[in-house]
Amino acid sequence: MFGGILGKLYPLSTRRYGWPNDLPNSGYFWTDSLKCNDWKNVLNYVLNTDKAEWNKNCQPYIEKSMIYDYGNTKLISLLKKLDTPLNEKYLDDSQNL
Repeated sequence: MFGGILGKLYPLSTRRYGWPNDLPNSGYFWTDSLKCNDWKNVLNYVLNTDKAEWNKNCQPYIEKSMIYDYGNTKLISLLKKLDTPLNEKYLDDSQNL
């Protein structure tokens, strides 16, 4: 569940759910509304939706915004290209350092 209400106080487009994707202000598991009923609707959906409906309705959004990168390989690769010092004790042992 995600709420992007800071975007109203500090209007930066990067503070809304799914940025840089162009998603609506509210969806199945997010809202940037301050209205209690909007939050209740999102919470009710998240808590009561069966797995099949969740996968059908939410998976497209999740794939766009929450791609899982085991071991943070993309981030580590970028940091290495930028010559950022990395503390290897926090890196996954499966990485080729």
